[in-house]
Formats: sequence, structure tokens, C-alpha cells
Amino acid sequence: MRNRSVFFLLLVFVFLIALPSYASIEELNGYFEIRDTIKLMNDEMEKGLKSKNLPSIFDENEIEFKLESFIAFMKNRVSMYAASDSKLRFHYVKKLNSLLDETTALFYEARPLIKAKREAKLNKTEPVIPPVSYSTITHPYFDSIDFRTLASREPINGDYTVINPIPVETKKESVKTDKKPEKVKEEPVIAKKEEKQQEKAAETKIEKPIETTVKPVEEKKTEPTKQEPVKKETVVVTEKPKEETNKVIMPVTQPTGDGYMRPMAIMIENHNQARPQSGLYAADIVYEMPVEGGITRFMGLYTKLPGLIGPVRSCREYFVDRALEVDALYVHCGGSPMGYAYLAKSKIRSIDEIKNSPPFFRDKLRKAPHNLYGKGEAIYKYMSKRTDMRVKTQPIPLNYGIRGELGSDSGDYLRINYHGNYTLVIKYEKGTYHRYMNNILHLDRETKKPLEASAVVLQVASMRTVDAIGRQEISFIGSGTAWILEKGKRTKVTWHKTAPRSKTVYIDEKGVEYLFPENGQVWVQVVSPSHKTYFEPVKENKDSAKASPKAEVKKTTKSKNTKKS
Repeated sequence: MRNRSVFFLLLVFVFLIALPSYASIEELNGYFEIRDTIKLMNDEMEKGLKSKNLPSIFDENEIEFKLESFIAFMKNRVSMYAASDSKLRFHYVKKLNSLLDETTALFYEARPLIKAKREAKLNKTEPVIPPVSYSTITHPYFDSIDFRTLASREPINGDYTVINPIPVETKKESVKTDKKPEKVKEEPVIAKKEEKQQEKAAETKIEKPIETTVKPVEEKKTEPTKQEPVKKETVVVTEKPKEETNKVIMPVTQPTGDGYMRPMAIMIENHNQARPQSGLYAADIVYEMPVEGGITRFMGLYTKLPGLIGPVRSCREYFVDRALEVDALYVHCGGSPMGYAYLAKSKIRSIDEIKNSPPFFRDKLRKAPHNLYGKGEAIYKYMSKRTDMRVKTQPIPLNYGIRGELGSDSGDYLRINYHGNYTLVIKYEKGTYHRYMNNILHLDRETKKPLEASAVVLQVASMRTVDAIGRQEISFIGSGTAWILEKGKRTKVTWHKTAPRSKTVYIDEKGVEYLFPENGQVWVQVVSPSHKTYFEPVKENKDSAKASPKAEVKKTTKSKNTKKS
């Protein structure tokens, strides 16, 4: 009898071990995404309870409402998973519900602490905050910007989906751990030798013009340029892999049909492990804005079908404000809680890869979450069966025309210190603007050609951090200062946007609207008043937080020119 019991237990043990083998990759990914999201919240709440007197998630405004919304959100996500065809859904759902019970218990335990922190805030006299330098126009379409939280305590028609954890910029050591197959020829990648060469070049700080022919990998030294001894920006040009010379680049096309194609606004990642990106060169406008973790994110606006695009990433609500200007199809994978709520509230047409995966695929040469790609034609055909992808009038993202008079200030250089781990430099070279991210020339992954723009907009907008993760909130309703760089000249303007679906217009100091070159890409670089920006090369002392007096320049919030170094 005892032997039978032991044998039966062994059978059960073997069966439990074999269970995961019957689960598909999609099932496991869905489970891990939900599990990790709940665990992340539980960890934050436990930290707050253990260190009651230190800043924590419980210090956020309306945290009770946010936590209740989070729990409802995740319960809805678990219910959706339970209704799937997963063979092991009951096994996984039981574990997920157990984690959610822990979240609820932590929430009730934290309520007295939340109340105490709220009362302490009310009794504390807050310092007077100086007003923003530009006005904010209230529009009935929005709640006040201070109340862009989840739309309700209950799920919105099953629209909720899992929140992707957002990666933080990693150090160089993390890049070295990536092992990329040599024989796979599906997508080109930068070889390890090239990455080491780039890092060494960045350390030596040797200047090199863009047009210089790339030297073999064995050569470690490059010759400095004598023409511009002041500038210390490093230029690294990656070499085209030999095995990818016959790769066919998908053309930018305009699908046939009545009227015009509905534009696409596609979220594209800018984490260091997502570079170089694919398909940004085909966009009419490329928006770059800060997100969390010291990184930025791109949104490419396309009036024609791009080829390969990616890596595709998650939604942030302030990007939606710019996509609404041309009633675009918003393409993303996941999103922040406020991002999802704003998608539902704005009623913008959108496609989320988490719920609509057929038009997307994962690149085996890159690690998740930096490996999600799509093709413009596939997205267009997929969404044409679900919504109207044709519009009657031609979409015009910006007001185009011939600019009669440009500014008198120099506009051939722009540097933005977005974060300690990320600096962007834009240079006017050979009649076009090129981008250098951390001193590396920004190339397209497929074409191996640098991104080029005919004009660059430096837009200053109100910006603030809204949660413990570091998510940002940016206000585009109102007006503010901006500079436009075109043909090596810089023009100071004021930007205006009166409603979410209204177009952003730029008015110069004479009251004339700025017209952009029609047949060229435009970059819109969004910064806060606190970001350091420079219109001339400067030398900074890396050992101290303050730059030397000679290198000090005025911030973009002031109208005076920067000092030369």
C-alpha cells in the first residue's frame, strides 16, 4: 500500500513538472506579464509600509483611487485571461488571483498610512510655485491636467490590458551580454566588434565628419578634423554588414482607394537596446519626448505606408494629443494607466499589439521588449477590416509653404541634455540636419543611412513627474516658446494649440505663421523649461554638476543668444 502511494505521488510530481511544456509561448508571456505587473505593485506597497516615514507610492495624489483602479484593472485582465483557450488557464488564474488578494490586503493595510500622509500634506504649508512662462487654455474636452488619471473605477468595456513594465536605461555592461546569432539573415544588427569600436571612439572624444569613409574594424585610431577644433562631439559611423548587402528595403507606398490614407502615428522605442530603429526615415514628422527612466520615445507620423517599423512600444497620453491633430491611427503595444484611459476618452482610432497581434512580429535577433516590429501594409490591411482607414481630405500635419525670411541667428547646431544617460546633438551638414545620440550618428537599421531632416522644432512645454515610476505629464494645450532650425538659421516662434484635435501652429515675432518645407522630414524635439539646451558647442566639466563660467549658456526659456565657449 505504501509503495502504491509513493508511486502515485511520483506520477503527480512528474505531471506537474510536465505541465509547462503544454503551454504555448503566448500563454506563458500573457501570464508572466500579468504576474510581474501585480508583483511590481505589491513590492512598491510593501516598501511603503516598511518605511512609513520615507517617500513612497502612498505620497501620490489620489493614491486610493489609483490603487482601486489598478486592482479593478488587473481583475479585468485576469478575467480576460481566464476566458482564453489556454490549457493551463485555471492553474495560472489561481496563482494570479492569489497575488491580487495580496494586493487587496496590502491596500487595506495601507489605508491608515495614506490618510495620515494626506492629513500631513494638508497641514503643511507648501512653497509658492512661480507661474509657467506661458498660459494654459482650458478646453471642455479635457479634464484639468491634474486629473488625467484612470477614467473610472470599473473596467471600460474590456479595453484594459496588461501594463508593460518600462525598462530603465542600462549601463554599457548590459549591452555586452547580448548574444546575436551570426547565421540568421532576417534583420541586420550591429556586430559586437562594431559596438566595442563605438564605445572606444566615444571615450577618445575624437571628432570626425559624417562624410568620412568608414574604416575597417581592425583600425582603432581615427584622424582628428582640423577645420573645427572647438567642437568635441564624437561621430561614430557603423559599417554595413556584408551579409546584408542584398537585403531588399521595403518602399514607402500610398495604398489605392477613394480619398486618402488615414495617417498612422506609431510609437517607436529609443532605449539604447532598441537602436538603431527601423522606419523612422519614412515619417513626415518624428516627435521625440521624455518618458520615464531617463529615456525618450519617438512617435513617427506617416501619411504614406512605411515598410518595416519598430521597435514598437507603449502609449503615453501626451503623444495622443499630437496624433489627434490629423485624426491618425495610433499604433502601440501596451500603455500606462493614464495612457489607456486617455485612449478611451479621446476616442482615437488605435491598434494595440497586445489585443491585435497579427500585423506584428518579434525579431529573434533582439531581446524582449525591444524586439516588436510591424509592417505598414500589414497594419493597414488588418485595420481596414475593423475601421475606416480612408479619409476624404488630404491630411496635412503641418502648414507647408515657402518661408520668405528665416531668423538671423545661427541654426546649424543644437544640443539637448535630456538626461545624464542621454544627450542629443543635431548638426546642419551638407544641406540637411543629422542626429547624434550619445555622439553616435543615428542610422536606419535597414538602409544603413543616417536620418535627415529639413527642419527641426525645439518646443518648450510644461512637464512634470506624476508617479513613483517617473512617468511624465506634458501639456500641449495652450502656447509656449519654440525655436525652428532650417537651412542653418534659427527662428524664434510661439507655438499655439487650442484643442486636442486642433493643429499646432507656430507664429514668429512679427505675427506671421511659420511655413515648413513640404518635401522634407521635420523633427519636433519636446523639452521642459528645466532641460539644458545649447545652440553652440560648449565644454562641460563632467566632475561637477556646474559647467565652467566660459561654458555657461542661457536656457531655452530665455530669448538671448547662447555664449560661445
